[in-house]
Amino acid sequence: NITIPLLEESSVADKHVYNKFCELIKSYSVEYRGLNFLFEAELAAERLIDILAISENFFVTYDTGNITSCGFHHEDYLSLVSDRIKNVHLKDRTFNAQTVSPLQGDTNFNQIFNFLKEKDYNGLYTLQTAREEFGKEVETISTHKLILEEVYNEQCI
Repeated sequence: NITIPLLEESSVADKHVYNKFCELIKSYSVEYRGLNFLFEAELAAERLIDILAISENFFVTYDTGNITSCGFHHEDYLSLVSDRIKNVHLKDRTFNAQTVSPLQGDTNFNQIFNFLKEKDYNGLYTLQTAREEFGKEVETISTHKLILEEVYNEQCI
């Protein structure tokens, strides 16, 4: 699996860039049939689905924080792409794109975990949480992991 970010400076929101990207990525999907291409995108789900339709080896890295800050509704988005998700980036963000510690932003993890449970998602989860105090990265990630595990366990066990 390889995740290709389609956000920020690598955005394909512009129609010309989107069309060129689709043309190029199609050739790579043919050349590298044994590789899964996962797209982490700040695109409307319908546009992402159009990319996924190009090849059987195209999938989604679902970034919870990016979807939140783009103003997309998780349940609606997930209902369209959940069958193609191979990785979920766990990130909390505010609606104005501020990355924050888990449960301090606007990302509804209860809703996300519940939906993924209903769809029998058993793929990867990657912690992509806010950085806090320099030099205390191990403590920060341990705390964030425990917070998100608690929410996950409430919904999924």
